[in-house]
Amino acid sequence: MSQPNPNNLNQPRWSSEECAKAAKLWQSLFVDIYGDDEGPRGARPRVLQRIAIEIGRSAYAVENRLNYYGASFGAGRWKVNGASAQTLAERDARKEAEARRSITSFVFGDPPPGYSALDRRREARR
Repeated sequence: MSQPNPNNLNQPRWSSEECAKAAKLWQSLFVDIYGDDEGPRGARPRVLQRIAIEIGRSAYAVENRLNYYGASFGAGRWKVNGASAQTLAERDARKEAEARRSITSFVFGDPPPGYSALDRRREARR
């Protein structure tokens, strides 16, 4: 049976701070004491409950996150992508062109002005 994806639940997304705090608490309250073992009966639910209280989530959400991502709770999955100024300018130009689309081009799936193959070919000839 597959595990539920915590991002598909009707809960707000976990912030990177929440993930990091949960991972740190899990490490200090469970792993440092019991290792990778299951620990004594009832220890895991108590630790999950404590983490849930600390970060303001339900114990169920914390347990699902732990089961899905492991001891990192998904911390470090967000990578800061330093996009270049040229890439950002191209993105802004494409958004601006998208805003100029007519309802007809939107309905029929035509590309925004300046982004069709014909427009690119004409631009290359100049």
